[in-house]
Amino acid sequence: MRRAVALLKSRPKIAVLLPRQCFPEQRVTVQVELDANKPVPVDFVDCLVTGTETVGWQSGKYGAKRVQSLFRLGARLREEGELRPGKTRLDCVVDLPAQLPPSYTSGAGYNRTDVEYLVEVHCSIPWWPDAKSRFILPVRLPPGESPPPEARLFSTGVDGPAAGEPLVEFSLDRRHVTPGGKLAGQLAVYNVAYNRYKKAVLSLVAKEKRFPADNRFYGPYDTARLAIEVDLTNATEGESIPFAMRLPEGLVPTLRSQLWSVDWAFEVKAVIGWSRDLVASADIVMLPAGSKAPPTSSRAVPALGNERLSQIWDGVARQHGARFDDEHGEILGERGAIAFVIRREHRGSDGVFLVAELSYPLLGLGLDGGLATGFRRVVGGGAAIGDDIWDRRHYLAGREPAQLEVFARRLHDALVVLELSDVNDHRAVVQRRGAGQSAAALDRFVADVMRFAEALPVALASVPPPARGAGALAAWLELERRLGGKVQRSDLSLTGSFDGSAVRLATTWQASGAPGVTELRFALPDDIREDARFEWRRGEGEKDAAGELVSGDLSRWSPAARRRLDAAKAWALSLRIDDQAIWLTDERAPLGEARLLIERLEQLAALVAALRGQGGAYR
Repeated sequence: MRRAVALLKSRPKIAVLLPRQCFPEQRVTVQVELDANKPVPVDFVDCLVTGTETVGWQSGKYGAKRVQSLFRLGARLREEGELRPGKTRLDCVVDLPAQLPPSYTSGAGYNRTDVEYLVEVHCSIPWWPDAKSRFILPVRLPPGESPPPEARLFSTGVDGPAAGEPLVEFSLDRRHVTPGGKLAGQLAVYNVAYNRYKKAVLSLVAKEKRFPADNRFYGPYDTARLAIEVDLTNATEGESIPFAMRLPEGLVPTLRSQLWSVDWAFEVKAVIGWSRDLVASADIVMLPAGSKAPPTSSRAVPALGNERLSQIWDGVARQHGARFDDEHGEILGERGAIAFVIRREHRGSDGVFLVAELSYPLLGLGLDGGLATGFRRVVGGGAAIGDDIWDRRHYLAGREPAQLEVFARRLHDALVVLELSDVNDHRAVVQRRGAGQSAAALDRFVADVMRFAEALPVALASVPPPARGAGALAAWLELERRLGGKVQRSDLSLTGSFDGSAVRLATTWQASGAPGVTELRFALPDDIREDARFEWRRGEGEKDAAGELVSGDLSRWSPAARRRLDAAKAWALSLRIDDQAIWLTDERAPLGEARLLIERLEQLAALVAALRGQGGAYR
């Protein structure tokens, strides 16, 4: 019995000492510890380090998997001999290959991905069961330096909110994140009046794909999802809502291996009552654990919503020499004598439009135009700019077709790129469908509006005089030389200077093309007393009658001033003095003699001098 017991052999206990974590392209020392309670004969002691990745997939009832060896490295630590009682330590040095994926596992059953690194120790004992043990070698990706924060903006609608449709916009302070770090951003929703926003679910999602062979893949499968919620029940149009998400440790980084890959995305799901949810996403790069990331700064989060629009509109306005009114959300500017206002208009089911309203001195064309809708589209008519599509959608009417035709043709290049909503002799409204959320699109619209504003006076200068005023043009051109300024041929009008005062002469025209009256405006100096204010007009059909004093008291006027007034009343239809000017109308139009026009101005200058006391004092 004693002899039998002596023949029994024992196996040593096997343990290994491993680094807490290893990295690709690193030299790793594995310490193998053999603990024997008595002498043990051995044939050899081997250490084998292996890396294997396995992916599985399932299609219907059937499943399959693919195994890929990443490396297989080993060494013989001990040749034939005897292990002494106690602990024996042997070292195995292994150089891990580069480009290894980290240790990883996901899924279950056939739908599973595994990356496993093992240390296998084999102690061969002659004529006795060998001692074998397996140990897991943890492999991680090395930490790196995060690039500077790359602020980005995302939207479910590139061109802004469509007609009544929901729209979500969000921004992130960075694209590269680290486990244990922080991701911050802002959120905004649009068309709040037409959509019942409830909440936004913000998720950081890991998506895995598996590549069995032949460039095919299965997935993507969600392997991790971190989510927070933002209440939207009281959100206002374009309101910027900040958010921040703290990331846990231990997240798998973004990577691509031979058989599988992991990508990260940030998803925003807006939950909307009585409507489908709206989802938008952005790619995120998850860096390896321990990577250094720059601190999050509020400046890194790009503005969005109303704040972003304000920045875009202010920048575009400055580029064009205009200014942005942040309180009203409008771009204000001038091009010569033409002022313009550019704004956004939400029109419900019709969508959002960029609208520009231009104000300018009277064109004198009797202009009326805009979009050809309803009856106007049926009957057609008016002038054409020379573009079939534009002309079908718009109409342009005026007092005289010959004038309007020249005017419209000269505006072709400026108008063909715009939608003319409304136009008359002193105001035009142009528009374009769009929300102005893109700097490039807004810049194009503002540039086109500027081009239209610059083209208007050029087109007007090419217009011939009215047919029944052509004979008077020479007299008005002579007046132009005497008074300065520039004759507007479209209606025979002129603004200039006489005897140191600003004057304006204009011919009015009836819709039929017949001339109306001649209007004169003579600016008053500041020292004319208030009791000079009055209004007088001649009754209809009256020629020699004294007319009617509508307002004012002439009893305080000097005799010289009253004589000058009577001289002017002899040929005037009406005469009015307010705190700015003398306003006078002459029934003859168009006046075709420069001499006669100058005489009228001389009489008004004499009246002004009398009122100032230079031709006699007030009583």
